[in-house]
Amino acid sequence: PSIESYRMDIKTKYHFRNNFFENPKYYNDLILFQIGEALCEISTELSNHVHLDWYEFSYIVSGKGEIFTNNIGTPVKKGDLYFSFPKEIHHISSDNIEPLRYFFVAFNFLENSPLKSLLENYKNLAFSEKKRVYHSNSILGHFQHLLFDLEKDTLLHNLIFEYELKTVILKVFAIIESNDSAAYPPQRNKQQLLCFNIMNYIDNNIANMDNAMCLSEFFGYNYTYLSRFFKKVTGENISSYIINKKLTLAKDMLASSDISITEIANELHYSS
Repeated sequence: PSIESYRMDIKTKYHFRNNFFENPKYYNDLILFQIGEALCEISTELSNHVHLDWYEFSYIVSGKGEIFTNNIGTPVKKGDLYFSFPKEIHHISSDNIEPLRYFFVAFNFLENSPLKSLLENYKNLAFSEKKRVYHSNSILGHFQHLLFDLEKDTLLHNLIFEYELKTVILKVFAIIESNDSAAYPPQRNKQQLLCFNIMNYIDNNIANMDNAMCLSEFFGYNYTYLSRFFKKVTGENISSYIINKKLTLAKDMLASSDISITEIANELHYSS
């Protein structure tokens, strides 16, 4: 997928983000897709986005808010860690008095890794969207060390980074097992799976989409039907999702390239 598909359009006072979606960083069997820290503005949201083949931890440093998975929200506060799985729809809402500050890391492991087997066990017994939060005050220091070692980028610090992140992952697994959280076999209906595929298609083809009607032809369903259940599953209209993704991509192109506004408008199929 294109890196532009996963840029965050949340309003922040401070945002330190390292994206490696196009070229993941490998630390032996560990695969890193993204890591960073964000301090939100008061009463703001990160709009709907999808995760592909990675897991993600979001650790709340301060403030409070709500993290949504498949349109089901769970309150989070200082010291909470939220565990996200692949192929899920997410968005984050920050409190209007105590804005969220949080660390985040997206990762996976190679197929032959023993930690991959642990992750797969948890994925196959997916936790309820309302039971993804695990409280721990001991993890904060690990995230601070991870960002420091990532920036150093030497052989020594790369090894420290690898074992530091693996330590965090194992600690989270230990917390989950000690809480004896109720798990259940994943039950994703056809509409939820189709909705995820629609979002994935939009994310990866946004620059080439003239309008939303092409989704009907690609997926073989009436557009009214697609639009109705997309709104039901995500809480957002297909057209709004496309507009937000296209505007985010346009802003990124303006900020990170020398392409003119006219060229960007032509490339993204704006009429002007």
